Amino acid sequence: MAAVTMRTLFLSLLLSMPAQAWSAELAAKLDWSKRVELSPLVSGVVKAVNVEPGQHVDQGALLLQFDDRLFKARNAEAEAALEHARLLFQEAEREQQRADELYDRTVLSNHEYEQSKVNFAAASLAMRSAELRLVETTLDLERSAISAPFDAWVVERLVEPGASIVSELQTAPLLVVTYAGRMRAVTKIESSLARKIEIGSSATVVVGKQRYRARVASIGAVEGGHQLDVAFSHSNDHLYLGQKAKIILP
Repeated sequence: MAAVTMRTLFLSLLLSMPAQAWSAELAAKLDWSKRVELSPLVSGVVKAVNVEPGQHVDQGALLLQFDDRLFKARNAEAEAALEHARLLFQEAEREQQRADELYDRTVLSNHEYEQSKVNFAAASLAMRSAELRLVETTLDLERSAISAPFDAWVVERLVEPGASIVSELQTAPLLVVTYAGRMRAVTKIESSLARKIEIGSSATVVVGKQRYRARVASIGAVEGGHQLDVAFSHSNDHLYLGQKAKIILP
């Protein structure tokens, strides 16, 4: 009986003990946070490419410009067409108001009154169509330039001035950028360690003498183990792709 009691007490103490703490220090290399491919939304001839790989750009900076003369001409034509459609609509609106008055006084026949309503509806639809056409040409004009969607580093430049681009057939991007101020430390780990790590858990990245607060972004299966990606932010523009680093867990 005493032996059973002692064994039960031992098991209770064992279960109540906190899980053994663990830590790991892993050699890693730096990689870009995310690669964002910038593809054309319109067809045309590339007029200028204003960036080179490795260049830092601010959000909104002009990266690439198509020859925009045709886009501007189409936009101006759409503006003129809309103005013409508005004038016709205003005239049709006045005619409809006169037709309403004449019909109320029984001066206008049913056929003439119905025809006036058809004319008014047609003018309204024509104006709406012209408005939509102007929206379309305005968007095309805006899309004839590619600007930085965020503060970024240019990773790849895949087109040169003079290239003819057909957006419906273009599958490859024209430029590739990555977020400035964000990087990943990447390393390969064994499955036994991967099981201990939780996505989103805290980590530390060490580059040279600088330490960065980080979090576990992903753990993906690769041949012979797993790839650990740890994401962090920084303000040091001297960090670069492939630079040696250390990941400290947890």
